[in-house]
Amino acid sequence: VLAGLGFIEITTLTLTNPADHFTKLGIADDGQSVVIENPVTVEGTILRRHLQEGILKTYIRNSTQHLPQKIFEIGDVFQLHPGSETGATAARHIAIGIADANAGFADIKAVVDAFAHELDLNINLTPADYPYFITGRSALISTTDSTPVGIIGELHPQVLERLELPFPVVLAELNIQQLAPNPS
Repeated sequence: VLAGLGFIEITTLTLTNPADHFTKLGIADDGQSVVIENPVTVEGTILRRHLQEGILKTYIRNSTQHLPQKIFEIGDVFQLHPGSETGATAARHIAIGIADANAGFADIKAVVDAFAHELDLNINLTPADYPYFITGRSALISTTDSTPVGIIGELHPQVLERLELPFPVVLAELNIQQLAPNPS
């Protein structure tokens, strides 16, 4: 669906670090990250909790390329879960990003709406504020039974500045395992 909408798929690393994953975005670390006991590098000390960092790092590496840049990633994110066999769980997510001089909330909302329509998914958007999105330009994505499945928003200018991104970016991330029931 996203390739048909002109998006390019990327694949990023599952290892990251708290500074890149939380601090630069202004997200509080809730202590639920899977920490690597003996990391090989300081860049890979935890398993990722979201896919948005990979989208943003791709934009940073390609900041001199032509706009618009429309990319997505499907991958696993990880979180501590004491009751599981390994002490952690993985969930399959999809992240979608648009970088463009005039990118706004309506642009990413249109993509999420098209994605949901093509996959016959019923979703709702409820206004919600996140520290790395502009106030009033972000929302919680949920199913019709009010199960939270993702977020959507327009990156705050302070975050763009910290990341040295010279253009607006809009993002969405959804837990695709929660969107579709498990096949029987």
